[in-house]
Amino acid sequence: MTTSLSRHNDAEALAAVSFESAYDWLLDEAWRLPDLTSILDGLCQRIEADGLPLLRTSMTVGTLHPQISGYYVVKWRGKDATEQNGPHGMQDMSMFQQSPQRAVYEEGVSVRIALDDPNDMPAYPIAQEIAEAGGTDYLAMPLEFSGGERTAISFATDRPGGFSSAETLELYRVVSITSRLLEVKALRRTTANLLDTYIGHIAGQRVLDGEVQRGHGQTIPAVLWYCDLRQSTALSDSTARDEMIETLNDFFQCLADAVEEAGGEILKFIGDAMLAIFPLSHQANVASAECEVALAAAEQAIANVAELNIKRADDGKPPLSQGIALHVGDVMFGNIGAEKRLDFTVIGPAVNTVARLEKLSSDLDKSLVFSSAFARHTQREIEDLGTHNLRGIEEPVKVYTLRR
Repeated sequence: MTTSLSRHNDAEALAAVSFESAYDWLLDEAWRLPDLTSILDGLCQRIEADGLPLLRTSMTVGTLHPQISGYYVVKWRGKDATEQNGPHGMQDMSMFQQSPQRAVYEEGVSVRIALDDPNDMPAYPIAQEIAEAGGTDYLAMPLEFSGGERTAISFATDRPGGFSSAETLELYRVVSITSRLLEVKALRRTTANLLDTYIGHIAGQRVLDGEVQRGHGQTIPAVLWYCDLRQSTALSDSTARDEMIETLNDFFQCLADAVEEAGGEILKFIGDAMLAIFPLSHQANVASAECEVALAAAEQAIANVAELNIKRADDGKPPLSQGIALHVGDVMFGNIGAEKRLDFTVIGPAVNTVARLEKLSSDLDKSLVFSSAFARHTQREIEDLGTHNLRGIEEPVKVYTLRR
């Protein structure tokens, strides 16, 4: 293995080599492409059109995301580029530790491996895989962004003799331009990830589309979901801080999985509570269909918590219980807050109603309740829990639950 650029003599390095079509494509066309796979497909196509046969090419782009640290894109000749997510902590995994790209990440150096030279073949699984596929030369180089972030890009060829010195220098020029393009793409994806994570996909997309001024929003019909963890104050008083955080995360995961799998949008977590919506169109019968979806999601959430409690019992921990309230109504969905600190959320009487309904569920000792406005849209067998005055709500509300 070597970090030098050349496997050839200086005279050969002066041979006329140009990747002009790759440069032009990167500057004029690639920025319009929607994703990393199409960028890598296009880049490989242009480099090969400029005369350099590529057997395999890969690149890694970092991001900010609660579950993944970056995106790994790889292309083999004759196949479309594919993208995989790299989990947090992947730098400690054997796959990374045994990769030639480790030195690129940690030291910022390039790594060159003569795959057709048994004396230059280190015990890297990926190098051996490429060599077995007919590869003759491998070059990994740093992708450096303006903020100091560093990832890697690699090229492998199966041409006898590998890369020439002139081609290697041209690849460095290509990578320099590519890194500028990928930084823009990475920043946009990171922005979308953070918005999805902290304010939800629908709200995040509206922010990205330019809906950022205070007061901007629209009135929409929606199924509203509000839930919380019962007896959380007592649980918090008797539980260590880190364990309580883990408990809340486990609890919210049970609820969030059910809502998101049903197509709902989680808007916020408020202490031990969660607010979500299932937006409705104005088409006929949509409310009925979406209410059935929300009901099924509520049942799934309750089942998820019950499953969690089995594990908690095995660990000697007390069971968790929840209250879920469902309602249907019009809400203002948009930017609320101060001039420099906004929240993209929903407000309106319907939000107040669903929150008060959830508080009532505890008094009624029911894990699920819903309003008459919601009940009229379901064909399920329901139980009348009576008419109740809700704090801050002018008219009494008839309350129901599913019949068991």
